[in-house]
Amino acid sequence: MKPEATDDGQVVNWAAQYLQRKQPRPFFLTVGLYRPHAPWYVPRQYFAERPLSEVRLPEVKEDDLADVPAAAKAYLNGGLHRKMLDRQLWGSAVRAYLASISFCDAMVGRVLDALESSPNKTNTVIVFTSDHGLYLGEKQRWHKGGLWERVTHVPLVVVAPGVTQPDTQSSQAVSLVDLYPTLCELTGLPKPQSLDGISLVPLLRDPNASRTTPAVTAMGEGDKASYAVRTDRWRYIRYANGSEELYDHQSDPHEWTNLAGRTNLAAVQKDLAARFPRSGSPHSGQWIR
Repeated sequence: MKPEATDDGQVVNWAAQYLQRKQPRPFFLTVGLYRPHAPWYVPRQYFAERPLSEVRLPEVKEDDLADVPAAAKAYLNGGLHRKMLDRQLWGSAVRAYLASISFCDAMVGRVLDALESSPNKTNTVIVFTSDHGLYLGEKQRWHKGGLWERVTHVPLVVVAPGVTQPDTQSSQAVSLVDLYPTLCELTGLPKPQSLDGISLVPLLRDPNASRTTPAVTAMGEGDKASYAVRTDRWRYIRYANGSEELYDHQSDPHEWTNLAGRTNLAAVQKDLAARFPRSGSPHSGQWIR
């Protein structure tokens, strides 16, 4: 099958045609791509670009789950990772996911090419993001779910003419709920008082700037909610039953060593815990880099 014949290809073709036309008034266009969501079926050419012999598996630690609370092990896909290992399918599954990413990348490229050659290129804000990350065997998990880095880390790219500079990035912890106030500020629209997010425009103007508000991710609601808070260095997780995890991303980017409960980090943990909502559940956010 040719890329343009796929469901995503047809969506992209429609979006490209829309962007090629000069619009008489401001517009908001969303282009939703299904891939790389499972099932990982894409045109054969994207598999050919990823020979199985060249696929690199994620780095994992054999006893990674030895120091995490029981609540963290609640969604292990019924032993799916063990089945993948027993059937020697891990590499093939990673390959299929990478092929799906390559296909998605090509589709995004078509949209951007259409915008670049259109009369709308100089005054259109571009936002690229996704809804969640994905486990590919890390922590013995597949697909999504949970509060660790791998699944709450999503791509977020914002290009705003006259504001952002090419090839710049920020290392600050932000959330997807920050997009609404960001777009309001970039377009000059009033921001509703009820918004939870904080505009990213200061970071877009100066990627080296810092901010004091971390990103909070919620899983569940009310008194059954579990939370994770992420700063540029720490991830602190507290489950609904009170069990905890704490990771230092300066020395442990894979989150292999749970530091929760260590006396020398009590002040850090207390400060991070203060960032959780006092009652109810916030909108689900994601941390990105």
